[in-house]
Amino acid sequence: MSSLMYEKKVDFLRHIVNRELASSNIPPQVIEDIKRVLGRAEDKYRFDAYGGDIRNLSKFLESRDFNDLLAVIKSSQTPAAVDVMIKILEGAIQAYRDYEDLVAILSKKINELRELKHKMLEEFSKEEQKNPPLTST
Repeated sequence: MSSLMYEKKVDFLRHIVNRELASSNIPPQVIEDIKRVLGRAEDKYRFDAYGGDIRNLSKFLESRDFNDLLAVIKSSQTPAAVDVMIKILEGAIQAYRDYEDLVAILSKKINELRELKHKMLEEFSKEEQKNPPLTST
């Protein structure tokens, strides 16, 4: 029998995203927003492992829909949400390492997320400088 028959399918949303979100410490509303955007994307781009094609994940990553996901993360003002998305994409690289084109796009998006986190932290630092925390005397 072919070894492909025994190949375990790794589903992006169910095996990678949901596991990372479940173990994260980001606010529940942010988790739900991320799941909502990714669920719609899975339906639209058909990148599920059960009847779809994981290579379609690259179409999502290069779409306006992925930019919408980044907007959700940025609006959450939660740098930890960026960290979770980086872990998700790193998990996808590990799971789909045989798909070179997809891995290249995942790596590019990880770099974009790192830049986003850097910008978020800079903005938070500027805000703290403008509005230092009140100290009690």
